[in-house]
Amino acid sequence: MKYLPSELINKLNEKWQVMSKDSQPCLRVIASQSTINTLISEPIHGNIAASFGDVAIRQLTTESQPSRAYAICIDAGIAKVCERRLPALAEEPWTLLWTLGLAKDVAIEFDGQWELDSTSQWYVLKTDEVPYVFWVGSNDTLYAQKWSDESTRIVLDTGVSQISVCKGWKSSLMVGLDQGLVVAYLKAGKVYYRALCSQDTGEILWEPFFEVSELGTGNSSVSAFRTNDFRIGIVVENAGQMKWVLSHRNYAGMSVRPETVLSGVSDVSCSLVDANVMDSKNGEVDAIEADTEGLWFLQYPTNAPTLAVTSVEKINVDVRWASGFRLFLNQPISAIPVGYASRITITPSMTIANVTYDNVLQAIVISVVANFMRNIDVTISILESRGASYQKYPGQKHPLEALSGIAHQEVITINGFDKSEVVTASVLMSVAIANAVFRNMFDRETIAASIQGVTATLSKISSLPI
Repeated sequence: MKYLPSELINKLNEKWQVMSKDSQPCLRVIASQSTINTLISEPIHGNIAASFGDVAIRQLTTESQPSRAYAICIDAGIAKVCERRLPALAEEPWTLLWTLGLAKDVAIEFDGQWELDSTSQWYVLKTDEVPYVFWVGSNDTLYAQKWSDESTRIVLDTGVSQISVCKGWKSSLMVGLDQGLVVAYLKAGKVYYRALCSQDTGEILWEPFFEVSELGTGNSSVSAFRTNDFRIGIVVENAGQMKWVLSHRNYAGMSVRPETVLSGVSDVSCSLVDANVMDSKNGEVDAIEADTEGLWFLQYPTNAPTLAVTSVEKINVDVRWASGFRLFLNQPISAIPVGYASRITITPSMTIANVTYDNVLQAIVISVVANFMRNIDVTISILESRGASYQKYPGQKHPLEALSGIAHQEVITINGFDKSEVVTASVLMSVAIANAVFRNMFDRETIAASIQGVTATLSKISSLPI
């Protein structure tokens, strides 16, 4: 009999000890393999036919990958909406969010904007915060609704038996090129569709329904899909055969990565060529002097604002006289140039006493030597000047441009006490008969007198109305 070494006996005992105490280590590996063109399927809800449901994936503008998966399923005739976070573990279940109600068929899909991914060569659908839900009620009516907001519910059609929804392509450059959020459906065996699209005005509306006559009648199922070449397709099953149609492409400005040209100005320099001194016949030219005062380098976009006068106001002394003007500007200026008064012309002619700039009012203030009456129109014109500047564009100074404005006359209207005034005059008249001879007669005698060429003269006694 051969004795075993103690080290070997201890190792054999360890094997039986682990099994008897149920402490043997156990490792479970869950592995899956897929490519970018393969979808991994998994159960959302048990004991339900696979055809009664739909899934939508959310990826917001601020997200680099999908963050939520939403599913709508029918359980015993009741439509329910579930959610799952992405990415998720294999054991993490779907969560029931809310119940929609009675339904025969359901669909769910996001609306959103197509954005070109900065790190790849394809477009990504950046979705809204919540999707649209679609369902066929127990009365065969097709409904659409923005998530759980019942105020957005709309009837799309009646007599519907099956539906399928897909988000179409939308041009990133042209507003009117939008396939929209397309819902395809069967009605009496025929295929119809409606789309939620952007209009030329920028509005987003449900367009009228259209029949896909190319697919004929007698169809038993329908499915809408999107292709990688910017089309929307609809496929149906009809008597055991598959038929499908494709739309026109909607790739305006989207099939080729846009080109960008960046430009800028740097290392700007100004050089003066050396002047050659040449003797004239009389020796009058000894040197040539060059001055760079008033030299500007200008670079700004075409839509940059231009300095202009927005309004002109008189500086009033009293109800009849004024002593100057305020020219309000649309842009603030740095200062009043030296000798700016000599570049100002006032019509009718007035002598300028002083020109200043009011930073608070953003106005050029012109004072004249003699007061003028306020009941005349005055035109003011100012030539351009390089002695001061304004910010035409952020970081870009521009010399003062030519300005003009009109100070309109101020007319004082004095109203009377009544709209219509009447002057009433009366004439007292006496008749004198010289050398009258009175003879008695049976009847009375009457003397008639008339007045012609009466003149009424009104003398001015004040400036008030009559």
